[in-house]
Amino acid sequence: MTANHPDYASLAARIAVFNLHKNTKKSFSETIKDMYGHVNERSGLATPLIADNVLEIIMKNATLLKSEIIYDRDFV
Repeated sequence: MTANHPDYASLAARIAVFNLHKNTKKSFSETIKDMYGHVNERSGLATPLIADNVLEIIMKNATLLKSEIIYDRDFV
């Protein structure tokens, strides 16, 4: 469809971002915890999407990150 009209790509990107925001938690640190606790659906094995050291840094700074991230600006 983008070959017919370039606005289709823009519309598709906006829909994808809207769905991402809708399905993501408001808390950055909670989202990171979920990514770290990810389990592969096929094998049932734990497959973290975040490295241990990254999780540790984020959890140490969770309160600072929470105060600095303004989620309402995402929709501007």
